[in-house]
Amino acid sequence: MTPGGIASKPTPLEQCADGGGNRPWPLDFGNNRKLFFFFHVPKTGGSTIVHTLVRNFGRQRVIAPKKKDSRGFPVDVLLSKKFFLPPNARGENLYNSHIVGHFASLSVIEGRESKYIKACFWRHPADWFLSYYNWRNHKDRNRQKRSYSFSDFVKSLSHNPMSKDLLLYCGDVPRWRYFLMSDRLKFKTAMSIAKKFDVFADISRVEDYLDAIGDGSNEGIQVRNRVAEQKKVLRCFDPKNRHRLELLNPVDYYVYRVAMNRSSARVVSEAERAMTGRFQFRDLIRLLARPYYRLKVKLIPFL
Repeated sequence: MTPGGIASKPTPLEQCADGGGNRPWPLDFGNNRKLFFFFHVPKTGGSTIVHTLVRNFGRQRVIAPKKKDSRGFPVDVLLSKKFFLPPNARGENLYNSHIVGHFASLSVIEGRESKYIKACFWRHPADWFLSYYNWRNHKDRNRQKRSYSFSDFVKSLSHNPMSKDLLLYCGDVPRWRYFLMSDRLKFKTAMSIAKKFDVFADISRVEDYLDAIGDGSNEGIQVRNRVAEQKKVLRCFDPKNRHRLELLNPVDYYVYRVAMNRSSARVVSEAERAMTGRFQFRDLIRLLARPYYRLKVKLIPFL
């Protein structure tokens, strides 16, 4: 079983299981003392993974770095490391704990990478926006007085949102530098970060990963933050809109193709041809327009 499409050699997840990766990975790490490092891209099944790890190992042994409080000033514009460690990360506990979350920077485990099974999951950008749109509407259903369009929702967010989180919070790229990067450079940087993971895969492989982690509680895996089909505001796209979101989020789309276990050399070659190597003025236009769409999505529906 090959969980990701980057490394051709067997991943540590496969090496920890016999029978070609068919047996769930045992929780007893033995002398290797393998730990989990999980960078949680939002809306990729990560809440279920974090919940499973906490349930298996206890909250004290699962460390989730927190985002630094800007207190009105966007400090992450200048900073590379945008996180701080919670109280349970003090002393030896930091070196014997699992690292997870939206702000799990690889710098936290720098010099100790070999102790960790490093994982990150991805998905098609159209599916990401659709999932996030339905989740937001479901979460706010009791407070929301009027709806907002999917188009306005997309325009209220950054384009390439998954790559943005990966570069800013896992790869420690300063926000000012990220903003000035071309799509081609963002893709190249995303690939350099992805290659550091043992498991970099599509969301469809989350279940395999959870099977490998195991269920220490014997209560079964509890899926988190999934909106039931009948409660979704928007259930699917037509192919035209799906392709449009691929074009609007090319970095996320090409990283998705790598995560789907396709030839990374071919994908990189296609990305080089498809993406510009220069900063695009349209990015500045999008940034200036975003407050307007955020007003339409985050304020007006609640008035």
